[in-house]
Amino acid sequence: MAALIDWVRRALEPRYEIDEEMARGGMGAVFRARDPRLQRTVAIKVLLPHIATTDTAERFLTEARVLARLQHAYIVPVHEVGESAGLFYYVMDFIEGATLRQRLEGGPLPIAQAMKVGRDLLDALEAVHAQGFVHRDIKPSNVFISRDRTVLGDFGVVKSTPAPGADITRAHQILGTREYMAPEQLETGEATPPTDLYAASMVIYEALTGRVWRVGVAPRQADWSGVPRSLASVLARGLSVDPRNRWPDARSYRRALWHTRVRRYQSRTVLLTAGALLVGALAISLLPSARPELLQDQGFVIRIAEPAYRGPASSAWLADSVPEAYARLMASSQDFRVCLPTETCPPATAVLHSVITVNGSMLDLHFEYEGARRIVDVYRRDSLPLTSWLHEVDLATDAGLRVMWTANSPFKELLPLEALPKSDEGFDAWFLAEQQLNQAKWRAALGAFEIAFARDSTCLLCSWRITEIQRWLVEPADMRHLTRARQMIDRFPEHYQQLIAVRWLPLDERLDTLTSATQRWPAFYYAWFLLGEELFHRGPLVGRSRAEAIPAFQRTTQLQPNFGPGWEHLAWASIAAGKAQGARDALDQYEALVQQTILADDYAVTIHALLKLGFAWRFSHAAAADVAEEVLADPRIANFPDAGAGPRLLGTFDSRQGMVGLADIMLQDPRVSHDVRYRARIAIALASLAQGRVREARHQLREIELDQPEHRELPLFALKLDAALALLDSQAIDIDRAALIDDLSSYEHDAGSPPGVVGAGWLRSLLEIRAGVPISRHVHQLPASLATIVRAAADPDARYGVRTTARDSLPLAAETLRELPQLSVQHLPDAFYRTILKFFRAGWLEQLNQELAAADELLFHEAWDLTKQSRSLPEAGEIDWAFGTLARWKRANLLARTQRVGAACQDLHVVAARWSGGDPVFQERAASAKAMSIRLGCNPPQPGLTW
Repeated sequence: MAALIDWVRRALEPRYEIDEEMARGGMGAVFRARDPRLQRTVAIKVLLPHIATTDTAERFLTEARVLARLQHAYIVPVHEVGESAGLFYYVMDFIEGATLRQRLEGGPLPIAQAMKVGRDLLDALEAVHAQGFVHRDIKPSNVFISRDRTVLGDFGVVKSTPAPGADITRAHQILGTREYMAPEQLETGEATPPTDLYAASMVIYEALTGRVWRVGVAPRQADWSGVPRSLASVLARGLSVDPRNRWPDARSYRRALWHTRVRRYQSRTVLLTAGALLVGALAISLLPSARPELLQDQGFVIRIAEPAYRGPASSAWLADSVPEAYARLMASSQDFRVCLPTETCPPATAVLHSVITVNGSMLDLHFEYEGARRIVDVYRRDSLPLTSWLHEVDLATDAGLRVMWTANSPFKELLPLEALPKSDEGFDAWFLAEQQLNQAKWRAALGAFEIAFARDSTCLLCSWRITEIQRWLVEPADMRHLTRARQMIDRFPEHYQQLIAVRWLPLDERLDTLTSATQRWPAFYYAWFLLGEELFHRGPLVGRSRAEAIPAFQRTTQLQPNFGPGWEHLAWASIAAGKAQGARDALDQYEALVQQTILADDYAVTIHALLKLGFAWRFSHAAAADVAEEVLADPRIANFPDAGAGPRLLGTFDSRQGMVGLADIMLQDPRVSHDVRYRARIAIALASLAQGRVREARHQLREIELDQPEHRELPLFALKLDAALALLDSQAIDIDRAALIDDLSSYEHDAGSPPGVVGAGWLRSLLEIRAGVPISRHVHQLPASLATIVRAAADPDARYGVRTTARDSLPLAAETLRELPQLSVQHLPDAFYRTILKFFRAGWLEQLNQELAAADELLFHEAWDLTKQSRSLPEAGEIDWAFGTLARWKRANLLARTQRVGAACQDLHVVAARWSGGDPVFQERAASAKAMSIRLGCNPPQPGLTW
C-alpha cells in the first residue's frame, strides 16, 4: 500500500490538502491534512481499500456516525463522512500531542497528570455510555494527550447497547485488544459499560505506574507501589474481577477518582486581615438583588465558570483543581447550590470567574463575581508560591462567603443572615460546623455548633442546628437552644420559620406543613430533607409508607448534591424499601462525599458500617457474613461504645436475617462483653418473633435470664411479650392464660415493678376482658393513657356515660383513642402500648368496614423512631418491628379484599419469606400467603432480596 497517500490525494484534493500519513491500523490509516476553506489542520481517517467489504465499510461508517453523535470535549469530533473514488473516509479534529502509549515509553506520568488523564477518559466514557454505546477498545494507544486535555479516539469496534440489532459485529466474535479486556469479555466476548470501566482502570493504573495490569488478577494481590493509598482504593474497585463489584457507572467512578486529589486545607484562617485581601470585599450594590421567588424557581445558585489559565501545560491541572477546591469549600454552606464548570445547573444567581497565571514556580490568582451590571473584584493575589494555591483558594472562598453573608447582603431574603454569629471568630466556628454537618459527621458537627455558640451567642442558627442534630441522634433536645430558636423565630427568613415551627406540631399536621413548604419553595432543599426525614422515621405512624420518603430524599440530593445527610438518608430508606439499584447509587454517592473525612468522626464510621451491613444483608446475603467480619475487624467499630447495638439496628433496614446473622457472629466471639451478648440475644429474640419462631424468641430471653440474672427487668418483659402474643395472635403460643394473668398480678402497677419499668396491670386487665372478667379494680391506678385503652377495649363509650352494644361503640372507640397523646416514643407509657393499640384500632376499623383505614393503621411497624442506642430492653419501635410480619399478614388480607393487589402482593411476599422457616402454625401461614399471591396474579418476588 505504498501508493495509499496518492490514492487519498486523488480522492480528496482539492477539498483537502493531504500532508502525510500519521498512523495505520488493521482497518484504516490516518492522514494529517489541511482544510483550505477554514484554514485549519484536520485528521482524515480512511478505510484501507484492500479490506473494504460491505461489512467493514458499514463498520467504518458506523464509527464515524457514532463520533459525530458524541459531541464531547474529550472525544475526537467528526466533521464530515463520505466516499470518494471508492475510498471511505471521515474528517475529524487534528489532536496535537502523542498517544498515551507513546508518552509511557518515557516512564509513568506524574500523579497529577495521570489523574487528569483518568478523569478525562471517564468523562468521555460517561458520554459514550449515556448515548447507549460501548467502546470495547480502551487502551493507551487510543488515548491521545494534547496540550490541555485527554481525548478518546478509535471507535472502530464500538457497540450499540440499546439496540443489539444495530451492532454490526458478528455473533460471538471477540473484538478489541485482548490485553485490555475485562475477564468476562475475554470469556464470552460480551462487552458492556463495566467492561469499558475495567479497561479504563487498566489504562489509569498503567499511566500511574508504567506497569501493564494483568487481566484477571485480584486487586488485593497486585503491586500498588507508587500509587497513593486513597487512589489505589478507588482504582481497585474499578479493577474488580466481578463486574458487579465495580463502580456502577463512569460518572460515580470519575467523581470518586477526582475527589482523591484535592486535599482539604485543614486549618482555616480565623481572621482575614486587610493584607490578606488586596482588593477587599465585593461591592455589594453591584450584585443583583435576590428575590424570595428564587426559592420558587431554581434556588440560590452560584456557578463557577471555567477558569482562564495562562501558563505551562505542566501546571494546567490547576484549571480543574481550583474550581473543585473553591466549590467544595463554598458548598459547605447549606444555603447555596454551587455548580462546577462541568456540571449542568439552573440559571445562576451569581457567577464566579477566575484567572490563574503560572510563571515558573510562582502563581497569580484573581477571583471576580459577575453581577447584574458589571464584574467586580473579590480577591487578587500576585507572585505567590505555586505550592500555596490551596491555601489561597481557601482565603478566596472565605472572602466570597463573607460577602454573601454580610448584614447588607442582597441575598438577605434568601439566607438566615440575622441568625448568624456577628463576630469573625463566631463566623469561622459556625462555618466549620456547617462543613462537618454537610459531611454527615454528626457528632463532630454537634460539638462544632456548640463551640460556635459558645464563641458567639448571637448565633441563632447554631441553636436550631444543635436541636436538629440532637433529634437525628435521638438525644434529648437542649431546651435552652430549642427555646431560643422558638422565641426568636422572626430573625429567620420565612421559609426557615415554617421549618422551625413544625417542631411543635402534631405529626399529621407536621407532615402537611412540610409538604406545603416544598410546594411553596420547591427549590429549598432543606424542606425536602425534613419532609423525607419525617416520612421515613414517623410517617408510618399515621398511615404514610416509608417508601414515600424516597422521592423527597431524591429531590434533596438533586437540589444540594453536596449534602451528605441527604445521601445517607436516601441510601437508608432505599435499602429498607428493598430498592437495590437506588440504594447502591445513593451509597456510592454518600461514600464518595464522605470518604475523605469519615475517619475523623467515630459516629460517622458506625453509620457507614451500618449502611454497608444493611445493604449486604438485604441484597448480597451470600457475602454478608464476610462484610460483617470485615466491619467488626475495624478497631474503630470494635471500640465504639454502641457497636453492640448493631444487630438490633439492622431492623431499621427491614432485615431480620441480618439481625440474627450479625448477632450470631458477635456471640461466637469469646472476647465480646456481657453488654454485647445481652444486646445480641435481644436482637435474635426480636428477629425470631418476626420470623414466626416464637419458641426461639422465648428461649433467647430465658438464656439471658440464666446468663445475666442482673437484668431484673427481663422477667417482666418476657411476661409482657407473652401477654401481647395472647392478645394479638392467640394461635402463636400455647399458654395457660389463667396462669399468665396470675403471674402478671405481681407486676400490677409501678410500685411493685423494678425501677423505671411500667407495671403490667393494663395488660392483665386486657387479658381479663378477653376472658370475660370485669375490668380489674386496679385499673384506676394505671397511668391515664393505659387506663384509657383498657376502658376502650372493654366499653369504648364508658367515658361518655353511655352504654350501648359493642357494635355501636366502635366509632367512639376509634375516636377516643385518636385523642390520646402522639404515638411517638417519648409519649408512650409502655413499650408494648403502641403495637397493641394499633392492632386494636385496625380491628375496630375493620369491623366498621373501613378496610383501607385499617390497612393504614397496620403500616406502623415501618416507623423508625428509636430514642436510644438499644442498651437495655427493647423499646416501642423494636416491638413494632417484631410484630411487623403479623401486621403485614393482616394488612395483606385487608388489601386483597379491597382490590389493592399491588400492595397486597408486596406484603404477601414478605410474609411467605419470613414465616417459611417458622413454627408450624407460621409455616402454614407462609404457604397460605404464597398461594394467595398466586391467586392474585402477583409478580414473582424481587430476586436476591432477603428479609
